[in-house]
Amino acid sequence: METPTEFQGLYLEPDQLVTDDNIRFGLKESRVQSLMQSILDRGGVMEPLEVEATTNGTYKITDGAYRREAVARLNKEQGAGLLLPCMVVDINSGKERVMRQLEHNGERENMTPMDTAYAIKKLMDMGISRTEIRGMFKRPGGAKGNKIQPASNSFLNMMLCYLDLPKTAQRKIHEGDYGVAGAYTLYKTWLKDPNRINAVIAELDSSRAKLYEDQEKDEERYLNSIKKVEEVEAKQVSLASELEQAKATADVMSAKFSELSKVENDAYAKTLVTDKAEKDKAQAELKESKSHSAEALKAFEESKKTADKLAAKLETAKKEAEKIRNKLEAKRKETSKKKKAVTSKDVVKAAKKVGVEDAGGHVQLKLAEIRSFISELALPSSQPKVQAIGKALLDCINGITTDKECMKALAMVTGETPVKKAKVDKVA
Repeated sequence: METPTEFQGLYLEPDQLVTDDNIRFGLKESRVQSLMQSILDRGGVMEPLEVEATTNGTYKITDGAYRREAVARLNKEQGAGLLLPCMVVDINSGKERVMRQLEHNGERENMTPMDTAYAIKKLMDMGISRTEIRGMFKRPGGAKGNKIQPASNSFLNMMLCYLDLPKTAQRKIHEGDYGVAGAYTLYKTWLKDPNRINAVIAELDSSRAKLYEDQEKDEERYLNSIKKVEEVEAKQVSLASELEQAKATADVMSAKFSELSKVENDAYAKTLVTDKAEKDKAQAELKESKSHSAEALKAFEESKKTADKLAAKLETAKKEAEKIRNKLEAKRKETSKKKKAVTSKDVVKAAKKVGVEDAGGHVQLKLAEIRSFISELALPSSQPKVQAIGKALLDCINGITTDKECMKALAMVTGETPVKKAKVDKVA
């Protein structure tokens, strides 16, 4: 097995590695399968895993859960007998472990929305502030979307809401069957009618199953049509062969005609003699040679005509095949557009079908959610006035200030102080 050059780590069996402290929601089957093939093609795992030693002789994976799973399956299913190259690292805290995992997975850009949700929840459970978490999940932003900045609170909330959905829905989000927007609409549907969420998911599954069934039929029709194209293209090969033969025959006839034309010219020259007997003989030869050359010319013209017809027929066959293939590819491309993840529109349609109206509409916040939202407003940000408003509202909700004091604090932020208003009233 090929190994990384100057590798100084350990080679471990999959059973010696555990993944009980990973930020991932789970492993995507499609990626595991792809990685298995890649490992087979390369003869082993090229990139070492990052692991921590434990007290019971096993090692905890910090980075490399997919590689471990792929090798475990190859060894079990195909008897590959592969070992995993591992680098042992010292981790000082759970936070550092999560940070390292985020760094590794962020570089590869292979975290799913559920992986992200799971990681955010894990960080929050560890007592890490939202502000710090937002900084860990930097995303493109700004007016033109080309500025990397901390994730918004709304992004964190949207990711976390996926954890409230049923496990079946979470798995589909993880596998990419449900798009991010579609999953969020499903969450809002769950808030509106928790008792019918499973019915909505079942309806989505049913509609997707029908879609996939239609796509399979489309693909079958495509393959059958391709066979017709291949028949036309096979006909092209036969026509091309006939054309080459016709061209060769035309070339032979052309050469023969040239040769007989020369004989005819020589025969004509002999008729110019003065001796009558020789002249009569020459004229007879000339007549014969003219007959032969005329036949040769006729054969050449016929062979040339045959070659031209075959060339035209071949060109028509090529255009026909190209037209059919282009039409089929265009239809296939159009059909493939349907192979997208579940959208918000899909969820709204499914929800309506099972009796949940306005599934994609607004959802009123509960008291705890309102408190959470105001707490987020009070967090340090690049918008100090928004933070001041959030703090004033939060202090009032927590009983630190009265409602009048809250109004005064808010008026100070907006510049509309009660003092100024009182003076105006007095003058009036």
